[in-house]
Amino acid sequence: MEIDVGLALFRVFRNDRSAFGYSGLFNDDLTARLLEIADAVSEKGGSKGKLSFLLVEAYQNIIRHRAALPKEIEQGEGRSFFLFRSAAAGHHLVAINPVERSQVESLQRTLDRINGLDKAELKNLFLDRLQADHDGGRGAGLGFIEMARRTGNDLGYLLRGMGPDNALFAFASRLANDTPYTEIIRDAAILHGTVVMNDVLFFHVGMHTVQTTDTFLTMLAHDVDTRSDLVQARVRTYGSVSRTLGEDQGPTRGVSLVKRAGDRLVFVTGRIMSHERARELRDHVLNSTRYADAIHPTGVHEHVEHTVSGSFAELAIRTKEPLRIHTERFEDVTLVLLRAVE
Repeated sequence: MEIDVGLALFRVFRNDRSAFGYSGLFNDDLTARLLEIADAVSEKGGSKGKLSFLLVEAYQNIIRHRAALPKEIEQGEGRSFFLFRSAAAGHHLVAINPVERSQVESLQRTLDRINGLDKAELKNLFLDRLQADHDGGRGAGLGFIEMARRTGNDLGYLLRGMGPDNALFAFASRLANDTPYTEIIRDAAILHGTVVMNDVLFFHVGMHTVQTTDTFLTMLAHDVDTRSDLVQARVRTYGSVSRTLGEDQGPTRGVSLVKRAGDRLVFVTGRIMSHERARELRDHVLNSTRYADAIHPTGVHEHVEHTVSGSFAELAIRTKEPLRIHTERFEDVTLVLLRAVE
């Protein structure tokens, strides 16, 4: 099941430079990780600073304004979700979060006022709101105004009722990208449903490098689960999966998915490689699973050699369920997906 989700994400975002989705704890500190992701996917130049600003502002909008909900709704239809997509044509992002009904009219009024203004008009509106805030009035919407001004684009949004007291707010911004907002928000809403249904904490499709792996390891330590006593296990398992799929051989296109299954975390990681390499790794998984079943795990780590098969055997012993592997051929390469449970 989880491998199917990872494969589906890879197919959907295969032509993107990068796609990143997050639906974890929404800590303030994740802002630093978003900047690292922006640095990894953006070209050098003026757009890099704009992109970093957009990511931070949209993410902070979720933190500042999302409404408190009962847990079953918070993890269901009211779940917060952050999506960032980067392609050759440009970038766009979507932030989805619950808001109180009392905020709906103000949000609509602010965004409708912003859309259609040119840069000079946006600058004047920003200064007016800033002065209102300084004078003790309502300087709301400063972040929205600045996002529109920096991108030179209108902002997209959708508000959908969610019970008598709340609404689901989907906000979108784009940079050097003319994809219609109706399409951007529609696709994000479909993905939001997938995230809710599968309890996805985060995913990434794109180039996997040492930098992106380090970023995701930090997220696993701080941004997906409150159980601090399991941090080392989470980080160790994800790191082992990355290494066994050849992270040390250089940047490789692939997919990473982390989801919750009860009180456990499920990792699905995939990498593109040659057909021959894929066959070798498949054999290693089968051999390491038999190896893990044949011996007692106590003291194994110090005796397993640091080879591909050895690292697979170590991972097979460490995880809570048997390793699962799936291979999918794409023309002259194969996507190898590995599932591990911590």
